[in-house]
Amino acid sequence: MINYDLSGLIINLAFMKINLTKNRTLLIVGSLALVIIIWMVIGDSIIDSPLENKTHSGKSLEKPNKEVKTNTSEMPEPKEKISNPDVGNAKPNYIKGLLPGDVYGNMNMRGFKTEQFLETGMGHSWISKKSKNDFDYEVSAWSEDDDKKVQTVKATAICNPPNEIYTTVEFFQMVSTLPYDNSQPQTAAGWVSDNFYESKAITTIGGVKFTLFSKSEYEKIFIMESAE
Repeated sequence: MINYDLSGLIINLAFMKINLTKNRTLLIVGSLALVIIIWMVIGDSIIDSPLENKTHSGKSLEKPNKEVKTNTSEMPEPKEKISNPDVGNAKPNYIKGLLPGDVYGNMNMRGFKTEQFLETGMGHSWISKKSKNDFDYEVSAWSEDDDKKVQTVKATAICNPPNEIYTTVEFFQMVSTLPYDNSQPQTAAGWVSDNFYESKAITTIGGVKFTLFSKSEYEKIFIMESAE
């Protein structure tokens, strides 16, 4: 009976040892598995953390945590824009004292026919014309924006060959004596006569600029405009 119990005890101890060995093995394997799992989790967090930090750093660049305050007292004040009143506001220079009626009225008295043109955006013009013995005469008065003033007077004479343009000198003398403030009719007529054979001549009489030139041997042009 005793031997039987001893033998059973020995067998039980043997099985216990085997179980302990198995349990120790399972414990070791479990521990290793746990270590591997922990390492993998930590490794993943280490890999992901730079991306998160980069994202946060990018946001911090876009919107800093601390508000930057600007000292406006140290900043220069903006310069006031100064506009030039003369730019784009230039007023036309009219021949003082000369009316459109003074021009076409004198022409009509000498057999000219006048047409008046009031063109929006193109100014006002009065054109007087006459043709006689192969000669064509034209005198125009022009005003930019006032139909009661004259800015420019232009006289043109054209002849057909074999006529000669110098025979129109009296026509240009007549135009040069149109009345305006400080006009000098005798001086103007004398100047036209003295310079009629020049290809181009320019002078100023009583504040008005006179220009006389030949466009061809059969065409002469005379212009009056303000000298101011």
